[in-house]
Amino acid sequence: MVDTARSLYEKMGGVRQSLQVMEQRLMQSILVLKQRQNMCTPIGKLPDEIIEEILEYCALEMRYEWEDENIVRFPSAFFLCARWRRIAVCLPALWSYIRLPVSLNILRLFQRRNGHSCLDVLFDETTRNWRLFESDVADTRAAFCEYEDIITQLIPRVSQLHMKYNRWSDGEWGQDLDTRDFFLEVFGTTQFSSLGSLKITNVDGGEQNPYYGLDAPALKKFSFRATPMHLPFFVSHCIVDLSWSLEEMRPKDVLDVLSHFNSLERCVVINKDPYMGSNTPSLPVISFPNLQSLTLSLFSPVDLKYLVDHLDTPRLMCGTFGILDEFVTDDSWQLSVTSLLGPYFSECDQLRIFDKRLGGYGFALASKAGRQIEVSYEGCSFAMIAAVSLARLAQFPCNLTSLVLKVQSFPPTPDLIEALTSWSSLMHIHVHTQESELEKILTALAHGPNVTCPRLKTIEYRSTALNTARVEKFRERRKYRGMGIHELSLADNFVEEVQFRHLLDEASEDE
Repeated sequence: MVDTARSLYEKMGGVRQSLQVMEQRLMQSILVLKQRQNMCTPIGKLPDEIIEEILEYCALEMRYEWEDENIVRFPSAFFLCARWRRIAVCLPALWSYIRLPVSLNILRLFQRRNGHSCLDVLFDETTRNWRLFESDVADTRAAFCEYEDIITQLIPRVSQLHMKYNRWSDGEWGQDLDTRDFFLEVFGTTQFSSLGSLKITNVDGGEQNPYYGLDAPALKKFSFRATPMHLPFFVSHCIVDLSWSLEEMRPKDVLDVLSHFNSLERCVVINKDPYMGSNTPSLPVISFPNLQSLTLSLFSPVDLKYLVDHLDTPRLMCGTFGILDEFVTDDSWQLSVTSLLGPYFSECDQLRIFDKRLGGYGFALASKAGRQIEVSYEGCSFAMIAAVSLARLAQFPCNLTSLVLKVQSFPPTPDLIEALTSWSSLMHIHVHTQESELEKILTALAHGPNVTCPRLKTIEYRSTALNTARVEKFRERRKYRGMGIHELSLADNFVEEVQFRHLLDEASEDE
């Protein structure tokens, strides 16, 4: 009897096991059928490459939220289905951005899924109330050592690093460990062998020097918004791209910093709140043999002139200089503008002068070889800035062939006559102004016994309608002197242009 029961029990166990195997096979079959069904839908037919691109766009949104709000929220697209999740897990590009400090679990996850790809890291010292370890971690010291070990392993793969802080003050992190000291110690003892771009942002400009260093032999691009005392110590001979923004910079401060970066090819210095009335001590000229692009803005007229005079840039192709004047009382600012533009006139063939949106003027020189030099002038006050003098600019030898004037007010006619007479190589003039100001141009071009701008071929005027009688008189006078204009293009709303179109044709035939 006992044997029979035992045999029956064993048979029931075998049946139960068979049923379990059948159930697993059925579940697997259902899963396969669902996957096959998904493959028949439009989204299921997408190739892996398209899915990867979609996921990368979603990862950008995750990154922005992590940067702005310090929230790690994985996009729902990562878990759309088994296929999409598999692609997301195996795509290192989705796990290439990390914000520190972050919990150990998240750090492990990104280390595991990033593989060996390059990393973009934000170290935000302003982060507060972030738990490194979960509350159920038994050995916090071991967890902390693991955290340090992971950071040490990741550093050689960091290609971009942004360090952000609002003060170098003591702050508690984890088990009485200071966030700043921990990370700076790890950063300072491990080589950033792949680091190509470094950005440092000091939010409130604390005055303590953290005294830390970075070993980054491949560093090429350096951007910072901080005082020089907050910069790390590193060898800078490889840096070719430098950007610096701060408030109340003095010329000496700028030159002291730039003197450490003689290999620069691109340099941007933005003075957000110009310091007025600074002293300009006697300093040596700094040579930048490879510098091709330079931006200095905004500085007082005296400070900007001082800076430019102390920078030797023989290969400069693109220069942008911004002047902000504290008191606009006369036209002395034009001396600063002309002294900045003067050295480049002989190599450029186009001059543009335009009104600034908030008041002031912009000046731009361009050459066919690609050189572009731009100088802008603005005033701190709402005082009326006098019309720019073209005669001052005309004192430099040049071969200008194109002149673009987009200003509401021109200098007096004698000033225009002197400038246009000097610019005898002009072939094209583009004017955007009011009709009364255009009259000055026409008068200057028809002035005197000798023809002004004898090589002039086209005048383009874009503004309000122009009196046809005045245009006809101007054309006839130029034609009479044997210097007719090949093309005179007027405003789009000038309906009477057809009335003197025959004059343009005749002038072209005579010439």
